[in-house]
Amino acid sequence: MRRFPVWRNNTVRSKMKRSIKILICLSLGIVGLIITILFAGYLILFTQLGYHLELIGIKAKLRTIPDIKVIQVWGRNEDVTLQQKFARVMVKGKGLMTLIDLSEDSFDSVNHLRLLEIGDFSFAKEGGGWSDWVDIGVDGDVAEIQALAITNFQSAVTNFDTIQRIVTKWPREPERIYLENKENKGCFLSLKLKP
Repeated sequence: MRRFPVWRNNTVRSKMKRSIKILICLSLGIVGLIITILFAGYLILFTQLGYHLELIGIKAKLRTIPDIKVIQVWGRNEDVTLQQKFARVMVKGKGLMTLIDLSEDSFDSVNHLRLLEIGDFSFAKEGGGWSDWVDIGVDGDVAEIQALAITNFQSAVTNFDTIQRIVTKWPREPERIYLENKENKGCFLSLKLKP
Protein backbone atom coordinates (compact mmCIF):
# COMPACT_ATOMS: atom_id res chain seq x y z
CA MET A 1 0.00 0.00 0.00
CA ARG A 2 1.30 3.31 -1.01
CA ARG A 3 1.27 6.12 1.50
CA PHE A 4 0.81 9.74 0.55
CA PRO A 5 3.31 12.14 1.80
CA VAL A 6 2.33 14.00 4.99
CA TRP A 7 1.96 17.32 3.21
CA ARG A 8 -0.66 15.81 0.88
CA ASN A 9 -2.79 14.48 3.78
CA ASN A 10 -2.70 17.91 5.40
CA THR A 11 -3.86 19.52 2.14
CA VAL A 12 -6.76 17.08 1.82
CA ARG A 13 -7.73 17.68 5.44
CA SER A 14 -7.58 21.45 5.07
CA LYS A 15 -9.69 21.26 1.88
CA MET A 16 -12.20 19.08 3.69
CA LYS A 17 -12.32 21.48 6.63
CA ARG A 18 -12.82 24.40 4.28
CA SER A 19 -15.60 22.53 2.42
CA ILE A 20 -17.29 21.69 5.71
CA LYS A 21 -17.10 25.35 6.81
CA ILE A 22 -18.60 26.44 3.48
CA LEU A 23 -21.40 23.89 3.81
CA ILE A 24 -22.13 25.02 7.37
CA CYS A 25 -22.23 28.69 6.30
CA LEU A 26 -24.50 27.89 3.35
CA SER A 27 -26.78 25.82 5.57
CA LEU A 28 -27.03 28.61 8.14
CA GLY A 29 -27.72 31.12 5.36
CA ILE A 30 -30.48 28.95 3.91
CA VAL A 31 -32.02 28.39 7.35
CA GLY A 32 -31.87 32.15 8.02
CA LEU A 33 -33.50 32.87 4.68
CA ILE A 34 -36.27 30.36 5.36
CA ILE A 35 -36.91 31.85 8.82
CA THR A 36 -37.03 35.37 7.31
CA ILE A 37 -39.50 34.29 4.61
CA LEU A 38 -41.69 32.50 7.16
CA PHE A 39 -41.68 35.52 9.47
CA ALA A 40 -42.53 37.91 6.62
CA GLY A 41 -45.32 35.58 5.50
CA TYR A 42 -46.64 35.43 9.06
CA LEU A 43 -46.69 39.24 9.31
CA ILE A 44 -48.38 39.69 5.95
CA LEU A 45 -50.95 36.96 6.60
CA PHE A 46 -51.97 38.17 10.03
CA THR A 47 -51.86 41.85 9.09
CA GLN A 48 -54.13 41.20 6.12
CA LEU A 49 -56.27 38.89 8.20
CA GLY A 50 -56.71 41.62 10.82
CA TYR A 51 -57.79 44.17 8.22
CA HIS A 52 -60.18 41.70 6.60
CA LEU A 53 -61.66 40.79 9.98
CA GLU A 54 -62.19 44.47 10.75
CA LEU A 55 -63.89 44.96 7.36
CA ILE A 56 -66.16 42.00 8.14
CA GLY A 57 -66.93 43.59 11.55
CA ILE A 58 -67.80 46.91 9.87
CA LYS A 59 -70.17 45.13 7.47
CA ALA A 60 -71.84 43.34 10.38
CA LYS A 61 -72.33 46.58 12.34
CA LEU A 62 -73.75 48.33 9.28
CA ARG A 63 -76.42 45.64 9.01
CA THR A 64 -77.66 46.55 12.50
CA ILE A 65 -78.42 50.19 11.62
CA PRO A 66 -82.10 50.71 10.75
CA ASP A 67 -83.23 52.67 7.70
CA ILE A 68 -80.09 52.18 5.63
CA LYS A 69 -79.27 49.94 2.70
CA VAL A 70 -75.60 49.06 2.38
CA ILE A 71 -74.49 49.82 -1.17
CA GLN A 72 -70.78 49.07 -0.88
CA VAL A 73 -68.12 48.49 1.76
CA TRP A 74 -64.51 48.38 0.62
CA GLY A 75 -60.96 49.16 1.56
CA ARG A 76 -58.32 51.09 -0.30
CA ASN A 77 -55.25 49.00 -1.14
CA GLU A 78 -57.36 45.82 -1.06
CA ASP A 79 -54.47 43.75 -2.35
CA VAL A 80 -52.26 44.71 0.57
CA THR A 81 -53.78 46.21 3.70
CA LEU A 82 -57.30 47.59 3.29
CA GLN A 83 -55.91 50.43 5.33
CA GLN A 84 -58.63 52.95 4.47
CA LYS A 85 -62.12 51.52 4.80
CA PHE A 86 -65.19 53.07 3.11
CA ALA A 87 -68.93 52.49 3.47
CA ARG A 88 -71.50 53.81 1.01
CA VAL A 89 -75.09 53.52 2.23
CA MET A 90 -78.50 54.63 1.02
CA VAL A 91 -80.36 56.32 3.85
CA LYS A 92 -84.04 55.46 3.47
CA GLY A 93 -85.97 58.31 1.87
CA LYS A 94 -82.96 60.66 1.95
CA GLY A 95 -80.03 59.69 -0.26
CA LEU A 96 -76.49 58.39 -0.44
CA MET A 97 -73.92 58.86 2.29
CA THR A 98 -70.31 57.70 2.15
CA LEU A 99 -68.02 57.71 5.18
CA ILE A 100 -64.33 56.85 5.05
CA ASP A 101 -61.49 55.81 7.38
CA LEU A 102 -63.91 53.60 9.27
CA SER A 103 -63.05 51.20 12.05
CA GLU A 104 -65.25 49.16 14.33
CA ASP A 105 -64.96 52.07 16.81
CA SER A 106 -66.80 54.26 14.27
CA PHE A 107 -69.99 52.54 15.44
CA ASP A 108 -69.38 53.17 19.14
CA SER A 109 -67.79 56.53 19.90
CA VAL A 110 -65.16 58.51 17.99
CA ASN A 111 -64.17 62.17 17.82
CA HIS A 112 -63.58 62.20 14.06
CA LEU A 113 -65.83 60.86 11.32
CA ARG A 114 -64.98 61.62 7.70
CA LEU A 115 -67.78 62.26 5.24
CA LEU A 116 -66.85 61.72 1.59
CA GLU A 117 -70.26 62.37 0.03
CA ILE A 118 -73.83 63.14 0.99
CA GLY A 119 -76.78 63.27 -1.38
CA ASP A 120 -75.59 64.63 -4.73
CA PHE A 121 -72.48 66.29 -3.33
CA SER A 122 -68.87 65.52 -2.53
CA PHE A 123 -66.30 67.94 -1.11
CA ALA A 124 -63.11 69.82 -1.77
CA LYS A 125 -61.23 70.86 1.36
CA GLU A 126 -58.01 72.81 1.72
CA GLY A 127 -56.40 73.39 5.08
CA GLY A 128 -53.43 71.42 6.37
CA GLY A 129 -53.37 69.82 2.92
CA TRP A 130 -56.01 68.99 0.35
CA SER A 131 -58.70 66.35 0.77
CA ASP A 132 -62.03 65.29 -0.69
CA TRP A 133 -63.82 64.73 2.64
CA VAL A 134 -65.01 66.80 5.57
CA ASP A 135 -64.71 65.74 9.22
CA ILE A 136 -68.21 65.77 10.75
CA GLY A 137 -67.19 64.44 14.18
CA VAL A 138 -67.29 66.29 17.50
CA ASP A 139 -63.67 67.39 16.92
CA GLY A 140 -64.34 67.98 13.21
CA ASP A 141 -63.79 70.75 10.69
CA VAL A 142 -66.89 72.94 11.06
CA ALA A 143 -68.33 74.36 14.30
CA GLU A 144 -71.92 74.23 13.00
CA ILE A 145 -71.59 70.48 12.37
CA GLN A 146 -69.64 69.94 15.61
CA ALA A 147 -72.69 71.23 17.47
CA LEU A 148 -74.62 68.16 16.23
CA ALA A 149 -72.39 66.01 18.48
CA ILE A 150 -71.92 63.27 15.87
CA THR A 151 -69.91 60.53 17.55
CA ASN A 152 -70.61 57.47 15.39
CA PHE A 153 -71.99 56.20 12.11
CA GLN A 154 -75.53 55.94 13.51
CA SER A 155 -75.62 59.58 14.62
CA ALA A 156 -74.35 60.63 11.18
CA VAL A 157 -77.28 58.77 9.60
CA THR A 158 -79.70 60.30 12.12
CA ASN A 159 -78.41 63.80 11.30
CA PHE A 160 -78.41 63.26 7.52
CA ASP A 161 -80.93 66.05 6.79
CA THR A 162 -79.21 68.58 9.05
CA ILE A 163 -75.75 67.81 7.65
CA GLN A 164 -77.07 68.09 4.11
CA ARG A 165 -78.82 71.39 4.90
CA ILE A 166 -75.57 72.82 6.34
CA VAL A 167 -73.29 71.72 3.51
CA THR A 168 -75.62 72.79 0.72
CA LYS A 169 -75.10 76.38 1.90
CA TRP A 170 -71.45 76.08 0.93
CA PRO A 171 -70.37 77.38 -2.49
CA ARG A 172 -69.83 75.10 -5.46
CA GLU A 173 -66.34 74.55 -6.78
CA PRO A 174 -64.25 76.55 -7.76
CA GLU A 175 -65.68 79.04 -5.23
CA ARG A 176 -64.94 78.24 -1.60
CA ILE A 177 -65.76 79.35 1.92
CA TYR A 178 -63.49 79.63 4.95
CA LEU A 179 -65.00 77.92 8.00
CA GLU A 180 -63.62 77.30 11.48
CA ASN A 181 -64.27 74.67 14.10
CA LYS A 182 -64.77 75.29 17.84
CA GLU A 183 -61.01 75.39 18.35
CA ASN A 184 -60.68 78.19 15.75
CA LYS A 185 -58.88 75.94 13.29
CA GLY A 186 -60.07 76.73 9.81
CA CYS A 187 -60.19 75.33 6.31
CA PHE A 188 -61.52 76.28 2.91
CA LEU A 189 -64.47 74.19 1.78
CA SER A 190 -66.53 73.86 -1.35
CA LEU A 191 -69.04 71.41 -2.79
CA LYS A 192 -68.64 69.36 -5.93
CA LEU A 193 -71.69 68.06 -7.75
CA LYS A 194 -71.21 64.34 -8.26
CA PRO A 195 -71.11 63.26 -11.89
